[in-house]
Amino acid sequence: MFSQTVDLTQLKQGDVIRAAVFPIARIDGTRFLSRLVGTAEGKVTVEAVSDGTPERPFHPIQVQGTCVPCAILSQCCDVSPHQKPPPHSFVVCKLVPVPKTIRKHQGSYETLIANLDPYGGRKAYIQNFWFGDVPGLKGEFMADFAQVTTVSWLDYQQTLAGKTAELDELHRAMFRVKAGAHFGRVAEEDAVAGYDDPYRHADAEAPPKTPYTEKLAQAIRLILGRS
Repeated sequence: MFSQTVDLTQLKQGDVIRAAVFPIARIDGTRFLSRLVGTAEGKVTVEAVSDGTPERPFHPIQVQGTCVPCAILSQCCDVSPHQKPPPHSFVVCKLVPVPKTIRKHQGSYETLIANLDPYGGRKAYIQNFWFGDVPGLKGEFMADFAQVTTVSWLDYQQTLAGKTAELDELHRAMFRVKAGAHFGRVAEEDAVAGYDDPYRHADAEAPPKTPYTEKLAQAIRLILGRS
């Protein structure tokens, strides 16, 4: 599951971060930092503080949040420190303890820890990736692809300093496939409308086909069980 050596020079997809600030933004609970702009008859007038740059303005706010273990969800190429220029941010997902309801049900638990092929036709816990006992952490964990947040690239080194484990090449590839399957799920209404593979429609814009792209598309459809 985990590599025997941990590369502390860069982040990779599936890396476990010991603790990351995970904001939980709620519209009604968000508080904008403000400054006084005037008073009249004992009433105070304020405006939200603006920060950042003209190109990327933002407002300092207060939101609820937790400090929890996370896994790098962005692909390896998107968190490479050698990008010039680097992206504005990268994505992490929350690591959560395996629920007791799953652990006490032998069949469900075995399915979870197997990290089954999400395209294999069996229930595969497509929303989760099982990590088990993680070096540097206490407890049994799984990634939850439904709980994600972005991290500023300015916090890359701080995030890297919290790296406690990384997946071996096989399990990193499995993590990538399960994450892709989760975010690539076909909506029921799209499937009913016949848009489960929208680029097969004649009116869909697509690049000119070549023998290579034809073979690749055919292979993908075979993997997904489509004719």
